Amino acid sequence: MKKCIWLFCLLVLTTSVVGAKKKTKEKNNSPSVVYSLPKTVLVVEVEITKLIQQPGPYFQYAEHYLALKNVVTEIKTIYEISAVAIKSKGIADPNRTFQLDKKASILLNKKGVICAINTSINQDEQKTEEIATSFQKNKEENAFILNTVLTEDQLVANSVAKMAENAAKQIYDIRESRIDLISGNNNKMPPDGESLKLMLHKLDEAEKALLSLFAGTTTKVISTHELEIFPERELNNEVLFRISALNGLVDKDDLSGSPVTVNLSISKNTVPSVQTDKKKGYFYLLPSIAKIIISNNETEYIQKELEISQKGSLQEIPAKTINSDKVKVLYNSTTGSIRSIEK
Repeated sequence: MKKCIWLFCLLVLTTSVVGAKKKTKEKNNSPSVVYSLPKTVLVVEVEITKLIQQPGPYFQYAEHYLALKNVVTEIKTIYEISAVAIKSKGIADPNRTFQLDKKASILLNKKGVICAINTSINQDEQKTEEIATSFQKNKEENAFILNTVLTEDQLVANSVAKMAENAAKQIYDIRESRIDLISGNNNKMPPDGESLKLMLHKLDEAEKALLSLFAGTTTKVISTHELEIFPERELNNEVLFRISALNGLVDKDDLSGSPVTVNLSISKNTVPSVQTDKKKGYFYLLPSIAKIIISNNETEYIQKELEISQKGSLQEIPAKTINSDKVKVLYNSTTGSIRSIEK
C-alpha cells in the first residue's frame, strides 16, 4: 500500500515538472526580430584605360608620302586613369544591433540592416556593368577593312617602299573622290542624300584604314576597379592606390607606380545620443558628414561630401508610437537615418 502511494506521488511530481517545462518553452518562443543599424563604407570606382599602340608597316614612309608626324613607331602599352567616382553602401554594424518584439512589421535587407517599419520599399538592385575588352574585335575589324581597300598593285608589290607608295596614292584618290562627291562633280552621283552619306562614310572608313598603315593604331581597353574606405578615422594624404604606366593599377606599397592619395575629414554630429544601455527598441541615426578628396600631384579626381553613420548620433523612436499608431518609417540603409515617417 505504501509502495502504491509513493508511486502515485512520484507520478504527480513528474507531471508538474513536465508542465512547468512546457510553460517556460512557450514563454521563450515569443516572436522577436534582431536588426542592425548600418556602418557606412565608401566605395571608390577607378576606371583604367589601357592604350595598346602598334606601328603601321609603313610608318617609316609616313612623313615622306603623307607629311604625317608623331606616328606610332614601336609597340607600346600605356595605362592611365580615365575616371574616378565614389559611392557609399551600408553593412551591418555589430556594435549597433538591437532586438525588439515583433509587434510591428520590420523589413530588413540581406545584410540584416533595417530598411523600413510598417511599410515596404522598392530596393533597386545595383547592376554591375561589365565593360568588355574589345581588343581582339578591333584587330579583326581592322584586318577586314584593310583587305577590302588594298588594291591589286599593293597586294602584289615586291617591296615595302612600293606598297607604301601605292597606299599613299590610294589615300589621295579617296580624298579627291570625296571632294568630287561633296561638290557634285562626280559623273555618277548618288540618287539621294542617304546614299551620298553612305558613300562618304565608306570613303572615310577606307581612308582611316589606309592611314593606319602609316600612323599606326591605338586600341583602348577599359577596366574598372573598386576600392573600399571605412571612414572610422580621418585620413591625411594616405595612399589609396598607385598607377603605373607599364603595369596599370598596382598596390599602394608598389613603388613602381605614382601614388593617388585620399584626404578624409569627418564632422561629428553634435546632437547628443540617447543615453541607454537597452538592447531593445526602435533606433535610428543622425549621420555625420565626411569630406573626401582623392588626388595626385597633378589632378584632383574627387572632392565630395557624403553622409556617413560613423560618429553619428543614436536616437530612439518611442515604441508606443510605432505599435499604437502604426507609423510608417522608411530608413536610409546606408547611413541609418530616417528618410521619411508618416501615419
